[in-house]
Amino acid sequence: MTLSEYCNQTEPARMPKVILQKGEFKKHHAIKLGVDTLTVVEIPQLWETFKTFGSYIQINEDRELRTIDKDGNPKRLSCFNLPH
Repeated sequence: MTLSEYCNQTEPARMPKVILQKGEFKKHHAIKLGVDTLTVVEIPQLWETFKTFGSYIQINEDRELRTIDKDGNPKRLSCFNLPH
């Protein structure tokens, strides 16, 4: 599923696999935590469409993005994936 399809769902699917394309996300600061590198990834269209927090965490080079808690720590896998 594309980000546009995700944002325009009329009957939302639970945890669809959304593959983001270049230009649909922005990578921000990265921090080293033990052996892992955590990078903040923002998806601006989520704010524009749903007025909801659109920041996620990438761990190392994983394409799967994780949700973050109120302190910015990785939490669970999200439905969003970075492109190959």
